[in-house]
Amino acid sequence: IIMDTEQLNSNSPNQPGSEKEEKIQLGELNIEKVQDEEFPSPDSQQLFDGSGDLRSKLVETKLARKKAQEDRKLLQNRILLLRSEELKAKKKIEETKRKAQEITDAKIKIAEEQKLKEEHKVTKKAVVEMMAGEHKKMKETIKEGITSKQQKILAKKKQNFMERQAEKLE
Repeated sequence: IIMDTEQLNSNSPNQPGSEKEEKIQLGELNIEKVQDEEFPSPDSQQLFDGSGDLRSKLVETKLARKKAQEDRKLLQNRILLLRSEELKAKKKIEETKRKAQEITDAKIKIAEEQKLKEEHKVTKKAVVEMMAGEHKKMKETIKEGITSKQQKILAKKKQNFMERQAEKLE
């Protein structure tokens, strides 16, 4: 994060013209804030007057600015990385939700199929029982018919026998 010196000076509690330095901490970044009056313009003759103090401050400021720019780039890269990781996580969450829905749908389908099978089994059992009942009735009807015919034949034979016995007696 780079602030121009006017922004830094407007927020400064130091008096204008002061040679004090103030450190601003932004997260992990340490930026040194120095008043404008301390830096001469680059074409100023003071840079070459042999004053090591001014030159060292200028070098320190340039290094601090360069470090701040590097930190800014690192933070931007970190933000991009975190955003890409967030997108990956969101995709993974969506995929997990989709798979969970597929599993739920499959369970519902299996339950419906089992219900249909059970209903079919119950229906088939009822049909078999009904047919067995009808078969039993039909069998009894046939048996009664046979018995009835046998009794008629027997009765007819008795009658014929009685008639013959009556004829013989006559």
